[in-house]
Amino acid sequence: HGLFWADGTLTVAATSDRRIFRLDPQDGRVLDQWEVEGIEPHGLTKGPDGRIWVCDAENNLIGTLILE
Repeated sequence: HGLFWADGTLTVAATSDRRIFRLDPQDGRVLDQWEVEGIEPHGLTKGPDGRIWVCDAENNLIGTLILE
């Protein structure tokens, strides 16, 4: 569903898996992945400050992710 380009990679939301994946656009290899708890990630973008914004497909909430 949601996606954004940053630093030569593609980051996408997998709603049914409740995960976000950062992919190598050359070969589709998964570089990073994060499980999202408490929401069903749908829309996805990265702000100019580096925060990842996610909207929830179930209840229309918007939140940000803290990646560790």
